[in-house]
Amino acid sequence: MDLVDKLYENEDLEKKNVYSYSPFSYFSPSFSLLSHKNVRTAVINKDYEHFIEIIRRNLLPGIGNREVEEVFRNAMNRGINSMNRLCLENLGTNLDPFIIEEVPYPLNLFSFLREASEDWINARNGKKTSTYDSKLLLEAYKRTRAFGLGYIILMIDESPEVLNSLRHRNLIRQWIDDSFRFRSPENTGIDDLPLSWKTDAGVRVYGNEDPVRYRVKVLDEDDNLKYSSILMKMFLKGEFPESIKDYVGVEFIVEGEDSRDELLGFFRGEFKISSRLESFKPPLIYGIKKRSLMSSPKFDCTKFIMRPAIQIESVPPLQQGYERIPLEVQILTLKGQEQRKNDPEVEHRTYKERQFKQVFPLWFPREIYEPIIRNT
Repeated sequence: MDLVDKLYENEDLEKKNVYSYSPFSYFSPSFSLLSHKNVRTAVINKDYEHFIEIIRRNLLPGIGNREVEEVFRNAMNRGINSMNRLCLENLGTNLDPFIIEEVPYPLNLFSFLREASEDWINARNGKKTSTYDSKLLLEAYKRTRAFGLGYIILMIDESPEVLNSLRHRNLIRQWIDDSFRFRSPENTGIDDLPLSWKTDAGVRVYGNEDPVRYRVKVLDEDDNLKYSSILMKMFLKGEFPESIKDYVGVEFIVEGEDSRDELLGFFRGEFKISSRLESFKPPLIYGIKKRSLMSSPKFDCTKFIMRPAIQIESVPPLQQGYERIPLEVQILTLKGQEQRKNDPEVEHRTYKERQFKQVFPLWFPREIYEPIIRNT
Protein backbone atom coordinates (compact mmCIF):
# COMPACT_ATOMS: atom_id res chain seq x y z
CA MET A 1 0.00 0.00 0.00
CA ASP A 2 1.55 3.31 -1.05
CA LEU A 3 1.40 6.47 1.08
CA VAL A 4 -1.69 7.91 -0.65
CA ASP A 5 -3.70 4.71 -0.25
CA LYS A 6 -2.58 4.41 3.38
CA LEU A 7 -3.57 7.98 4.26
CA TYR A 8 -6.94 7.70 2.53
CA GLU A 9 -7.89 4.12 3.38
CA ASN A 10 -10.93 5.34 5.36
CA GLU A 11 -12.12 7.84 2.75
CA ASP A 12 -14.85 5.80 1.05
CA LEU A 13 -16.29 4.52 4.32
CA GLU A 14 -16.50 8.00 5.79
CA LYS A 15 -18.06 9.68 2.79
CA LYS A 16 -20.61 6.88 2.44
CA ASN A 17 -21.59 6.20 6.03
CA VAL A 18 -20.68 9.09 8.29
CA TYR A 19 -20.26 12.43 6.69
CA SER A 20 -21.76 14.87 4.22
CA TYR A 21 -19.98 18.14 3.45
CA SER A 22 -23.29 19.99 3.67
CA PRO A 23 -22.88 21.13 7.32
CA PHE A 24 -19.36 22.41 6.63
CA SER A 25 -19.31 23.39 2.98
CA TYR A 26 -16.17 25.51 3.40
CA PHE A 27 -14.18 22.25 3.53
CA SER A 28 -15.62 20.74 0.36
CA PRO A 29 -13.07 20.04 -2.39
CA SER A 30 -15.76 21.17 -4.85
CA PHE A 31 -15.23 24.73 -3.50
CA SER A 32 -18.93 25.31 -2.89
CA LEU A 33 -18.06 28.43 -0.87
CA LEU A 34 -16.38 30.12 -3.84
CA SER A 35 -19.07 29.03 -6.28
CA HIS A 36 -21.87 30.47 -4.12
CA LYS A 37 -23.68 33.33 -5.87
CA ASN A 38 -23.27 35.77 -2.94
CA VAL A 39 -19.51 35.20 -2.80
CA ARG A 40 -19.05 35.52 -6.56
CA THR A 41 -21.16 38.69 -6.64
CA ALA A 42 -19.22 40.27 -3.77
CA VAL A 43 -15.90 39.52 -5.46
CA ILE A 44 -17.01 40.78 -8.90
CA ASN A 45 -18.59 43.96 -7.48
CA LYS A 46 -15.64 44.60 -5.16
CA ASP A 47 -17.94 44.70 -2.13
CA TYR A 48 -15.10 45.08 0.34
CA GLU A 49 -17.25 44.87 3.47
CA HIS A 50 -19.56 42.00 2.47
CA PHE A 51 -17.66 39.24 4.28
CA ILE A 52 -17.03 41.41 7.34
CA GLU A 53 -20.76 42.16 7.56
CA ILE A 54 -21.67 38.48 7.35
CA ILE A 55 -19.33 37.64 10.23
CA ARG A 56 -20.38 40.68 12.26
CA ARG A 57 -24.10 39.94 11.94
CA ASN A 58 -23.73 36.27 12.79
CA LEU A 59 -20.85 36.12 15.24
CA LEU A 60 -19.37 39.46 16.29
CA PRO A 61 -22.07 42.17 16.49
CA GLY A 62 -21.18 45.62 17.69
CA ILE A 63 -17.49 45.81 16.80
CA GLY A 64 -15.64 47.62 14.02
CA ASN A 65 -14.28 46.24 10.76
CA ARG A 66 -10.65 45.94 11.78
CA GLU A 67 -11.55 44.26 15.06
CA VAL A 68 -13.82 41.78 13.25
CA GLU A 69 -10.96 40.84 10.94
CA GLU A 70 -8.46 40.47 13.77
CA VAL A 71 -10.78 38.40 15.97
CA PHE A 72 -11.58 36.24 12.96
CA ARG A 73 -7.89 35.85 12.06
CA ASN A 74 -7.11 34.68 15.59
CA ALA A 75 -9.98 32.18 15.39
CA MET A 76 -8.66 30.88 12.06
CA ASN A 77 -5.24 30.36 13.61
CA ARG A 78 -6.65 28.58 16.66
CA GLY A 79 -8.30 26.13 14.28
CA ILE A 80 -5.17 25.81 12.16
CA ASN A 81 -3.00 25.12 15.22
CA SER A 82 -5.47 22.50 16.43
CA MET A 83 -5.26 20.67 13.11
CA ASN A 84 -1.47 20.99 13.08
CA ARG A 85 -1.27 19.52 16.57
CA LEU A 86 -3.28 16.49 15.47
CA CYS A 87 -1.06 16.06 12.42
CA LEU A 88 2.08 16.22 14.56
CA GLU A 89 0.64 13.60 16.91
CA ASN A 90 -0.55 11.21 14.22
CA LEU A 91 1.35 11.52 10.94
CA GLY A 92 4.92 10.85 12.07
CA THR A 93 7.32 11.38 9.18
CA ASN A 94 4.50 12.06 6.71
CA LEU A 95 3.83 15.64 7.82
CA ASP A 96 4.47 17.36 4.49
CA PRO A 97 2.34 18.88 3.01
CA PHE A 98 -0.24 18.73 5.81
CA ILE A 99 1.13 21.33 8.23
CA ILE A 100 -0.91 24.50 7.63
CA GLU A 101 0.60 27.98 7.77
CA GLU A 102 -0.99 30.50 10.13
CA VAL A 103 -2.83 33.45 8.60
CA PRO A 104 -0.52 36.48 8.97
CA TYR A 105 -1.44 39.90 10.35
CA PRO A 106 -3.18 41.95 9.09
CA LEU A 107 -6.09 40.08 7.56
CA ASN A 108 -8.12 41.65 4.75
CA LEU A 109 -11.10 39.33 4.41
CA PHE A 110 -12.10 40.58 0.98
CA SER A 111 -8.59 40.14 -0.45
CA PHE A 112 -8.25 36.78 1.29
CA LEU A 113 -11.33 35.31 -0.41
CA ARG A 114 -10.80 37.16 -3.70
CA GLU A 115 -7.35 35.58 -4.01
CA ALA A 116 -8.86 32.19 -3.19
CA SER A 117 -11.38 32.70 -5.97
CA GLU A 118 -8.72 33.79 -8.44
CA ASP A 119 -6.49 30.81 -7.63
CA TRP A 120 -9.45 28.46 -8.02
CA ILE A 121 -10.37 29.89 -11.42
CA ASN A 122 -6.77 29.94 -12.66
CA ALA A 123 -6.12 26.41 -11.41
CA ARG A 124 -8.92 25.07 -13.59
CA ASN A 125 -8.67 27.50 -16.50
CA GLY A 126 -11.09 25.46 -18.60
CA LYS A 127 -8.88 22.39 -18.50
CA LYS A 128 -9.73 18.78 -17.73
CA THR A 129 -9.49 17.63 -14.14
CA SER A 130 -6.32 15.70 -14.89
CA THR A 131 -4.53 18.86 -15.99
CA TYR A 132 -5.56 21.21 -13.19
CA ASP A 133 -2.78 23.25 -11.62
CA SER A 134 -2.58 21.30 -8.35
CA LYS A 135 -0.50 23.93 -6.52
CA LEU A 136 -2.94 26.75 -7.27
CA LEU A 137 -5.85 24.49 -6.33
CA LEU A 138 -4.18 23.77 -2.99
CA GLU A 139 -3.64 27.49 -2.35
CA ALA A 140 -7.32 28.16 -2.99
CA TYR A 141 -8.32 25.29 -0.73
CA LYS A 142 -6.08 26.48 2.11
CA ARG A 143 -7.89 29.81 2.12
CA THR A 144 -11.43 28.41 2.02
CA ARG A 145 -10.54 25.87 4.73
CA ALA A 146 -9.01 28.61 6.89
CA PHE A 147 -12.14 30.71 6.47
CA GLY A 148 -14.27 27.74 7.48
CA LEU A 149 -12.08 27.09 10.50
CA GLY A 150 -12.42 30.69 11.68
CA TYR A 151 -16.20 30.49 11.40
CA ILE A 152 -16.43 27.13 13.20
CA ILE A 153 -14.02 28.12 15.99
CA LEU A 154 -16.14 31.20 16.77
CA MET A 155 -19.25 29.00 16.72
CA ILE A 156 -17.58 26.78 19.33
CA ASP A 157 -16.57 29.78 21.44
CA GLU A 158 -20.14 31.07 21.40
CA SER A 159 -21.98 27.76 21.74
CA PRO A 160 -24.32 27.76 24.79
CA GLU A 161 -23.39 24.14 25.49
CA VAL A 162 -19.68 24.93 25.61
CA LEU A 163 -20.20 28.07 27.69
CA ASN A 164 -22.52 26.29 30.12
CA SER A 165 -20.04 23.44 30.59
CA LEU A 166 -17.52 26.05 31.77
CA ARG A 167 -19.95 28.27 33.63
CA HIS A 168 -21.68 25.51 35.59
CA ARG A 169 -18.96 22.90 36.09
CA ASN A 170 -18.67 23.47 39.84
CA LEU A 171 -22.46 23.42 40.27
CA ILE A 172 -22.67 20.11 38.39
CA ARG A 173 -20.00 18.68 40.64
CA GLN A 174 -21.96 19.84 43.67
CA TRP A 175 -25.11 18.18 42.24
CA ILE A 176 -23.29 14.84 42.04
CA ASP A 177 -21.86 15.21 45.55
CA ASP A 178 -25.29 16.09 46.98
CA SER A 179 -27.02 13.24 45.14
CA PHE A 180 -24.62 10.48 46.24
CA ARG A 181 -23.21 11.74 49.58
CA PHE A 182 -19.83 10.00 49.29
CA ARG A 183 -18.65 8.95 52.76
CA SER A 184 -16.79 6.40 54.88
CA PRO A 185 -13.65 6.01 52.74
CA GLU A 186 -11.83 2.68 53.09
CA ASN A 187 -8.48 1.43 51.82
CA THR A 188 -8.81 -1.00 48.90
CA GLY A 189 -5.28 -2.28 48.35
CA ILE A 190 -5.60 -1.39 44.66
CA ASP A 191 -2.64 0.69 43.48
CA ASP A 192 -4.40 3.14 41.18
CA LEU A 193 -7.74 3.08 43.08
CA PRO A 194 -6.59 3.12 46.72
CA LEU A 195 -9.92 4.22 48.28
CA SER A 196 -13.59 3.34 48.05
CA TRP A 197 -16.60 5.27 49.38
CA LYS A 198 -20.14 4.45 50.44
CA THR A 199 -22.91 6.20 48.49
CA ASP A 200 -26.64 6.76 48.74
CA ALA A 201 -26.95 4.43 45.73
CA GLY A 202 -26.06 1.51 47.99
CA VAL A 203 -22.81 0.68 46.17
CA ARG A 204 -19.22 1.57 46.85
CA VAL A 205 -17.33 3.62 44.28
CA TYR A 206 -13.58 3.41 43.75
CA GLY A 207 -11.20 6.29 43.22
CA ASN A 208 -7.93 7.96 44.06
CA GLU A 209 -8.23 11.31 45.81
CA ASP A 210 -11.86 11.75 44.74
CA PRO A 211 -14.69 9.21 44.69
CA VAL A 212 -15.49 9.97 41.05
CA ARG A 213 -13.64 11.58 38.16
CA TYR A 214 -15.08 14.86 36.91
CA ARG A 215 -14.15 16.02 33.44
CA VAL A 216 -14.84 19.20 31.56
CA LYS A 217 -14.21 17.55 28.23
CA VAL A 218 -13.74 20.81 26.33
CA LEU A 219 -10.64 21.68 28.38
CA ASP A 220 -7.10 20.34 28.12
CA GLU A 221 -4.63 19.91 30.96
CA ASP A 222 -3.85 23.64 30.92
CA ASP A 223 -7.52 24.67 31.06
CA ASN A 224 -7.54 25.78 27.42
CA LEU A 225 -10.40 24.90 25.08
CA LYS A 226 -9.62 21.58 23.38
CA TYR A 227 -10.64 22.61 19.88
CA SER A 228 -9.07 19.55 18.23
CA SER A 229 -11.36 17.15 20.05
CA ILE A 230 -14.48 19.25 19.42
CA LEU A 231 -13.62 19.65 15.74
CA MET A 232 -13.23 15.91 15.27
CA LYS A 233 -16.57 15.24 16.95
CA MET A 234 -18.31 17.85 14.83
CA PHE A 235 -16.95 16.51 11.55
CA LEU A 236 -17.42 12.82 12.32
CA LYS A 237 -20.97 13.38 13.49
CA GLY A 238 -21.75 16.00 10.86
CA GLU A 239 -23.17 18.23 13.61
CA PHE A 240 -22.69 21.72 15.00
CA PRO A 241 -21.37 22.22 18.56
CA GLU A 242 -24.88 22.71 19.96
CA SER A 243 -25.71 19.08 19.08
CA ILE A 244 -22.85 17.58 21.07
CA LYS A 245 -24.01 16.55 24.54
CA ASP A 246 -20.92 15.27 26.33
CA TYR A 247 -19.00 18.43 27.18
CA VAL A 248 -19.07 17.68 30.92
CA GLY A 249 -18.53 14.15 32.21
CA VAL A 250 -18.40 12.17 35.42
CA GLU A 251 -17.03 8.64 35.73
CA PHE A 252 -17.99 6.08 38.39
CA ILE A 253 -15.92 2.93 38.99
CA VAL A 254 -17.77 0.17 40.86
CA GLU A 255 -16.84 -3.34 41.94
CA GLY A 256 -18.61 -5.51 39.38
CA GLU A 257 -21.66 -6.08 37.21
CA ASP A 258 -24.08 -6.33 40.14
CA SER A 259 -22.87 -3.00 41.53
CA ARG A 260 -23.09 -1.42 38.10
CA ASP A 261 -26.67 -2.61 37.69
CA GLU A 262 -27.54 -1.33 41.16
CA LEU A 263 -26.06 2.08 40.34
CA LEU A 264 -27.99 2.16 37.08
CA GLY A 265 -31.12 1.31 39.03
CA PHE A 266 -30.46 4.27 41.32
CA PHE A 267 -30.20 6.66 38.37
CA ARG A 268 -33.35 5.22 36.81
CA GLY A 269 -35.37 5.06 39.99
CA GLU A 270 -34.32 8.24 41.76
CA PHE A 271 -34.01 10.65 38.81
CA LYS A 272 -36.40 9.31 36.16
CA ILE A 273 -40.18 8.79 36.10
CA SER A 274 -40.05 6.40 33.15
CA SER A 275 -36.62 4.91 34.04
CA ARG A 276 -35.41 5.71 30.51
CA LEU A 277 -31.85 7.06 30.32
CA GLU A 278 -31.00 9.45 27.49
CA SER A 279 -28.48 8.22 24.88
CA PHE A 280 -27.98 5.02 26.84
CA LYS A 281 -25.04 2.92 25.60
CA PRO A 282 -24.59 -0.39 27.42
CA PRO A 283 -21.29 -2.30 27.54
CA LEU A 284 -20.47 -5.11 25.13
CA ILE A 285 -21.64 -7.73 27.58
CA TYR A 286 -25.19 -6.44 27.02
CA GLY A 287 -24.94 -7.43 23.36
CA ILE A 288 -23.84 -4.23 21.65
CA LYS A 289 -21.56 -5.28 18.82
CA LYS A 290 -20.38 -1.89 17.62
CA ARG A 291 -19.99 1.53 19.18
CA SER A 292 -19.78 4.79 17.30
CA LEU A 293 -16.50 6.14 16.00
CA MET A 294 -16.53 8.53 18.93
CA SER A 295 -15.92 5.94 21.66
CA SER A 296 -13.79 2.91 22.35
CA PRO A 297 -15.68 -0.33 21.69
CA LYS A 298 -13.65 -2.71 23.84
CA PHE A 299 -13.85 -1.99 27.54
CA ASP A 300 -16.78 -2.63 29.84
CA CYS A 301 -18.20 0.89 29.99
CA THR A 302 -21.80 2.09 30.30
CA LYS A 303 -22.70 5.62 29.14
CA PHE A 304 -25.75 7.86 29.24
CA ILE A 305 -26.74 11.52 29.55
CA MET A 306 -28.23 13.16 32.63
CA ARG A 307 -29.51 16.75 32.70
CA PRO A 308 -29.14 18.19 36.22
CA ALA A 309 -31.18 21.31 36.93
CA ILE A 310 -28.60 23.96 37.76
CA GLN A 311 -29.73 27.13 39.53
CA ILE A 312 -29.39 30.35 37.55
CA GLU A 313 -30.97 33.79 37.69
CA SER A 314 -34.69 33.66 36.92
CA VAL A 315 -35.72 34.69 33.41
CA PRO A 316 -39.08 36.52 33.13
CA PRO A 317 -41.81 35.45 32.66
CA LEU A 318 -40.48 32.19 34.12
CA GLN A 319 -40.30 32.19 37.89
CA GLN A 320 -37.94 29.29 38.47
CA GLY A 321 -34.27 30.04 37.95
CA TYR A 322 -32.97 26.68 36.71
CA GLU A 323 -31.35 25.35 33.57
CA ARG A 324 -30.89 21.69 32.63
CA ILE A 325 -27.25 21.06 31.66
CA PRO A 326 -26.24 17.84 29.83
CA LEU A 327 -23.84 15.63 31.80
CA GLU A 328 -22.30 12.46 30.37
CA VAL A 329 -22.20 9.69 32.98
CA GLN A 330 -19.85 6.74 32.54
CA ILE A 331 -19.83 3.63 34.72
CA LEU A 332 -16.93 1.17 34.68
CA THR A 333 -16.41 -1.99 36.69
CA LEU A 334 -13.04 -2.74 38.29
CA LYS A 335 -12.51 -5.31 35.55
CA GLY A 336 -13.28 -2.69 32.91
CA GLN A 337 -10.87 -0.23 34.50
CA GLU A 338 -8.13 -2.87 34.57
CA GLN A 339 -8.80 -3.73 30.93
CA ARG A 340 -8.69 -0.06 29.93
CA LYS A 341 -5.38 0.36 31.75
CA ASN A 342 -3.67 -2.72 30.34
CA ASP A 343 -5.11 -3.23 26.86
CA PRO A 344 -3.52 -0.82 24.34
CA GLU A 345 -6.49 -1.26 21.99
CA VAL A 346 -8.81 0.51 24.40
CA GLU A 347 -6.56 3.29 25.63
CA HIS A 348 -7.78 6.83 25.05
CA ARG A 349 -4.83 7.55 22.79
CA THR A 350 -5.64 4.66 20.49
CA TYR A 351 -9.21 5.62 19.75
CA LYS A 352 -8.16 9.25 19.29
CA GLU A 353 -5.81 7.99 16.59
CA ARG A 354 -8.72 6.12 15.04
CA GLN A 355 -10.81 9.29 15.06
CA PHE A 356 -8.05 11.23 13.33
CA LYS A 357 -7.74 8.59 10.61
CA GLN A 358 -11.48 8.88 10.00
CA VAL A 359 -11.50 12.69 9.85
CA PHE A 360 -8.24 13.10 7.92
CA PRO A 361 -9.82 12.74 4.42
CA LEU A 362 -12.36 15.40 5.31
CA TRP A 363 -9.75 18.00 6.25
CA PHE A 364 -7.20 17.06 3.59
CA PRO A 365 -9.32 15.86 0.63
CA ARG A 366 -7.70 13.38 -1.67
CA GLU A 367 -8.82 15.39 -4.71
CA ILE A 368 -6.67 18.28 -3.52
CA TYR A 369 -3.73 16.53 -1.91
CA GLU A 370 -2.99 13.42 -3.98
CA PRO A 371 -1.24 15.32 -6.84
CA ILE A 372 0.82 17.24 -4.25
CA ILE A 373 1.83 14.06 -2.40
CA ARG A 374 2.81 12.21 -5.56
CA ASN A 375 4.91 15.15 -6.81
CA THR A 376 6.70 15.70 -3.50
